[in-house]
Amino acid sequence: MTASPAPAPAALTARAQDVSSEIVTDILTLVRHETSSYDLPGLAAGLDLLRELAVHRLGQPDHEHRHPGGECGDTLTLTYTGTAPGHVALVGHYDTVWPAGTLAAWEQPQPDGDGREKLSGPGIFDMKTGLAQGIWALKLARESGVPVPTVTFLFNGDEEIGSLSSRPVIEEVAQKVDVTLVLEPTAHGAVKTGRKGTGIFEVTVTGVEAHAGLAPEDGASAITALSEFVVAAAAVAAPDKGTTINTGLIKGGSGTNVVAGHATASIDIRVSSQAEQDRVDAELDAIEVSDPRVRVEIAHDWNRPPMTLNAAS
Repeated sequence: MTASPAPAPAALTARAQDVSSEIVTDILTLVRHETSSYDLPGLAAGLDLLRELAVHRLGQPDHEHRHPGGECGDTLTLTYTGTAPGHVALVGHYDTVWPAGTLAAWEQPQPDGDGREKLSGPGIFDMKTGLAQGIWALKLARESGVPVPTVTFLFNGDEEIGSLSSRPVIEEVAQKVDVTLVLEPTAHGAVKTGRKGTGIFEVTVTGVEAHAGLAPEDGASAITALSEFVVAAAAVAAPDKGTTINTGLIKGGSGTNVVAGHATASIDIRVSSQAEQDRVDAELDAIEVSDPRVRVEIAHDWNRPPMTLNAAS
């Protein structure tokens, strides 16, 4: 039997446009269920909803496994056996950076200048639209009548906090397939062929507690020292080289009338090359604070290395 010729891209695009209202419905179904990275019940229900959507559009998978995430959202793999050689993994995260309860205060979408409705909602761009698009891409490819490879969907619920529990699952799946594609978009809809490396550094500062009114001179403020460190760390950034440094969380102290004996900071670092990663490591380690009684400890956690465009990628 001769295989059907592949439909022209324009034909597939036209078919997607014909069913765009259904695609939008699926996108909004996912968006209207909040899945903050830190809301385990919401994540569990959101993953159930995502699975139901996949089964509704594609049927029951040939293989399925839900990997417990512990303190993170679970990771789900669904494999649909193809009719052509090859095995493709489509990877996407269903957790979002938006805290639970954000949707209630979200402004309703308004038509743009052409009268078209703008879609918005927590997580719609990053990345629930991509999840729905991946499911529909396979659905439309199968309906076109051409042979399609085996496809494994991998949905993880902890990407926004570093893929802490899902990373081993992603690595295992990626090693078994021919191609891995991530469904997260870029700002302008282009195919992403590279990305920065990411570091999540934890800085712990230990000072000396003292009563702020009776004997402030006996204290060595961890908060003051951490403030000095954060300012110095920001100066290590080199945006022209693609290196950004952002202190996103700070905690410390035990009371307003106590010189702080403890403080911590979580710092997000992005680099575009190994050389910049090495430079950032060295320069952060070299930062000194003004009070020698204070101890600064830095946990260098490079969560992902830079992915540069090369023959393999």
